[in-house]
Amino acid sequence: MNWLEVKVSLKREASEAAANFLIERGSPGISLEDPRAVSTIEEDDLINLQVNSKDELVSVAGYFPLEDSCLDPVISELEKFLKNLKKSGIDPGDCLLALKIVKEEDWAHSWKKYYDTVKVTDRLVINPSWINYQPDFNEIVIEMDPGMAFGSGTHPTTMMCLQALDEQDMEGKTVFDLGCGTGILSIAAAKLGAGRVIAVDNDYLAVKVTKENCRLNLVGSVVEVYRGNLPAFLWENKELPEGDILLANLSSELIIKIVPDILRLCKNEGIIILSGIIRERLAEVKERVLEEGLNVFEEGLNKERLDKKGLNIEEINFEGEWVSLLVKKQKL
Repeated sequence: MNWLEVKVSLKREASEAAANFLIERGSPGISLEDPRAVSTIEEDDLINLQVNSKDELVSVAGYFPLEDSCLDPVISELEKFLKNLKKSGIDPGDCLLALKIVKEEDWAHSWKKYYDTVKVTDRLVINPSWINYQPDFNEIVIEMDPGMAFGSGTHPTTMMCLQALDEQDMEGKTVFDLGCGTGILSIAAAKLGAGRVIAVDNDYLAVKVTKENCRLNLVGSVVEVYRGNLPAFLWENKELPEGDILLANLSSELIIKIVPDILRLCKNEGIIILSGIIRERLAEVKERVLEEGLNVFEEGLNKERLDKKGLNIEEINFEGEWVSLLVKKQKL
């Protein structure tokens, strides 16, 4: 099968909306390029050439089967969507849209050149499965074969989750990984000592890749992988256990939507790690958290409790335009 790569370069603040749009239209995965690494695109591929070179651009690409007869509506809807973003208060800038045919056999290997071994913390290391890496005695190596799913471990939102996980006491804990992508966080939790990990994603390819990566890392007996939409999956599976640690590396919009469900799943004195939040939407996420009766602790400020109940946001971490929150559920 051949794929059509639909890539849009636009301002950072609009990248999350563009990624969500492409996924909702059927792209099985999303690739994101650092704005400083956006490459020159051949003029023949361009649909809209009105680009301000002074703007810092993020490139978001989705992939669609070339044989799909519904491609024309997807492209026209994307163009219309980008034009209408300003009405929603999001400025995409002067967007550049490019199309490229990607052969299945080319895709299967060409993306590998962008990955290398990454040392996340003093002991956590992410290593592409095709690279022979010799770990130090204290290192925990996570072998990854990212495929087309989002979450190779090098994205800032994933890195912040891994760093937060490495600081927790994981021994025997029950962990939820909501939006598991390639399974990188689930595998890390298992290798750090979790007793049970429940991984969920709505993307069939992400579920497939997560299962394969769990087998590759010999944690298949610890990690359970499910396909389902959030929050519906949580509503439909009332028998799910409470979690000691909940990971939600998702879009800001989805995090805001499922905060009550995350709270219900979390044990008293459990930890919730929220990531995937862009700076522009941090205030919205915090406001939603406060609506659930939470205490917010700002980094660097006196950690005096507010007159609230339920949760404390104990850490707010920043990496470029991305934000992660570490929340603790208080015993009531």
